[in-house]
Amino acid sequence: MSAYKQVESKSWIRFGLKIDHVNRDKADNGVENLRSIRHTEQFCYVVRKKMSVANGKRLSNKDVRYLRLVKEILLVKDEYKQSDFCNYYSKKFDRTYGTIEKVVNGVTYANLQLTNKE
Repeated sequence: MSAYKQVESKSWIRFGLKIDHVNRDKADNGVENLRSIRHTEQFCYVVRKKMSVANGKRLSNKDVRYLRLVKEILLVKDEYKQSDFCNYYSKKFDRTYGTIEKVVNGVTYANLQLTNKE
């Protein structure tokens, strides 16, 4: 990109610019596939892309309670292993590992608690 734009890479890095591959294929270095963007713009794209895994839809309260209940049951049986749990349910609910991890650890949906009925 530096050769194409005839600008030293240090110059555009100093201004917080990065090279982005428009089609997300890092092996495709064609001029029409490269653009300079700010880090925050690239980050926003990545976040939107990750959200699109679930089409931006939140888990239902019922799903959150289910995940937390299953975790509690497995903890009681001494069979809970977070990595296995999060991997399994991320596929089942079509969410990222991090989303499931945050839900079961109460980082997200913190106001939603299990009740004695469950």
